[in-house]
Amino acid sequence: MKDFTPAAKIRARDLKLGRALLVRNFQEAEEAFSRAGEEFLLFEGGGIKGVISRLVWEKAKLFGLKLPLERLVFEVPSLSSEEILSAPQLFRLLKNPANRIIIEDSLFSLKEWHLLGLKEEEPPLALSFSPAFRDLRQKALSAAAYTGLARVFLVGGGVRDMVLGLPVADFDLMVPEKVTPFAQNLARFLGGELVKSSLFGTYKIAWQGLEIDVTQSRWEYYEAPARLPRVFPGPLVWDLFRRDFTINALALDLKTLKILDPFGGIADLGARRLEILHLLSLVDDPTRIFRAARYATRFGLKPSVNFKRALSLALDLEVLSLLSPARLKNEVFRILKEKDPLAPFEWLRARKVLEKLPTGKDFSFSSLKRLLAGDLPAKREEILEALLLLLAGEALVRWGVPDQKAKRLLSGFKEIAKERDFLCSEKVPLSAKVFWLEKLPRASILAAWARWPELDQPLREALAAFEVRPELNGHALKALGVPSGPLLGKLLKRLRAAKIDGQVKGRKEEIALLEKEFSHVLAAGSTRLDRDDGSATGGGDGA
Repeated sequence: MKDFTPAAKIRARDLKLGRALLVRNFQEAEEAFSRAGEEFLLFEGGGIKGVISRLVWEKAKLFGLKLPLERLVFEVPSLSSEEILSAPQLFRLLKNPANRIIIEDSLFSLKEWHLLGLKEEEPPLALSFSPAFRDLRQKALSAAAYTGLARVFLVGGGVRDMVLGLPVADFDLMVPEKVTPFAQNLARFLGGELVKSSLFGTYKIAWQGLEIDVTQSRWEYYEAPARLPRVFPGPLVWDLFRRDFTINALALDLKTLKILDPFGGIADLGARRLEILHLLSLVDDPTRIFRAARYATRFGLKPSVNFKRALSLALDLEVLSLLSPARLKNEVFRILKEKDPLAPFEWLRARKVLEKLPTGKDFSFSSLKRLLAGDLPAKREEILEALLLLLAGEALVRWGVPDQKAKRLLSGFKEIAKERDFLCSEKVPLSAKVFWLEKLPRASILAAWARWPELDQPLREALAAFEVRPELNGHALKALGVPSGPLLGKLLKRLRAAKIDGQVKGRKEEIALLEKEFSHVLAAGSTRLDRDDGSATGGGDGA
């Protein structure tokens, strides 16, 4: 009798319980899957050895993909018959998306693991919990008990960040059933506000400045590449398998504080490896490519062999072109929220992903790099529009920019292109440049700054002057006898121009300028403006 206790050393050949079904082409796979109940087949050929899953094979048929079978091969750990390992080592190898390892001509799975009576003895991870999480956990367990639920889980990125020792910003809770009453009870126990947030029956609770997502465990079904999935209630393990990467396919049982990690996400985090759950994952949902760029650069992850194959397949099938404008724009906006937004774009560029996006004919990565590395004052939405303008050019609408806004952005960008000599001329007063640029969208200015380095100083100076206002306002000019109307605006503009161009400094010099240039319109008694109480100063016309 072989000793399979945790302390025993196991020779790999002792785990072989028979030869696996071996296939080398699509026809053999179809025959094997149709006649046998196996979920995985062994593939070997062309220097590739791995497994073919029934899920991927059936999905490829559903999508009408005409592919060599080797393009659907998923790599799993492979052992020779003479290799020796312990039960815990074996179990860690089995925790991969296929839950199988190859031992020469056979497959060993978790099913065989349990058949041989092997035991899992892995020490629990030492996690640290924030006060917010401790409070949430207590309330969530109370809400679960009140709802009649035995289990509630923290899932996804929050568990990942806990494992990495990072602050948890996303609290995503999952229950196996009764999601609506649980969410309602949790909001009440927390004293938070409950909002139904999606078509997929998920809820969002606003609590102490945080957003808590509440879902029911589910599985999803993609009817075509890049299409939003159909979602159905399902078991926990299916919910984890439907996720983008193994590092996010984690669940923390709030009752036991044990992490459920069926696909090896913790090991992948430790190895700094970005692993997918199956070969058609990026075909199902191409936005996962953008997420991969964010996670890889944020956490320093290296793509696995399987990820590289999946990405190559997705790019060859042109699935990025199937994404809606809104989804494309949303992914770019998420990248801009990263601490270093340039890094994900460089990651995408290095893997030729940007080449598959709807970019303009004059797209220059150096311009995008300059924009993201720049320090011009701008709102995130303005940076997004400038980035899309650089990326897409005439194809802005394809990135979810409304038609009229796209026309304004493009028009402003082209106007600046034509007037570069005007903007760079030292003979043109700064105020003239400011008044001309203020009519254009800020995003157009940002994009032009990134596109033409010679505009760096002129545009910096102009943007800095956008906020410059004279100390005298409309009320002050009325006190001087200037009537409301076009003349009031003309004088305010003249004062602002003088302030921008450095011709005046302070109230007294502004008054002197008006008395010199507009004495014919000023009433007697302008000395009333010589008060020092400041009541007649400030920006705006006050009208």
